[in-house]
Amino acid sequence: MEAESLTAILRVCTFTLLALLMFRLCEHERALERNLTLLQGLLPLCSHCKRIKNAAMNGRRSKPTSSHARERSSLMESARGAPANSTVT
Repeated sequence: MEAESLTAILRVCTFTLLALLMFRLCEHERALERNLTLLQGLLPLCSHCKRIKNAAMNGRRSKPTSSHARERSSLMESARGAPANSTVT
């Protein structure tokens, strides 16, 4: 009887630990997805003129940083979890 209760306690502890580890793994995966979204927004800048290289144009053209920032601002704000049209006070 005593061996059965110890086995049951060990099983409960093992499953609880496994559940906690799975929860932590899911949290880390969500954080990685958020970081990936932010990293995808990094810009390829020309070191000479500081303009954004346009990959779609095969490097023939670049556009000003300000216009790219306006286009991408809603993506960056949503990746941070803030509303896209909110103002900071």
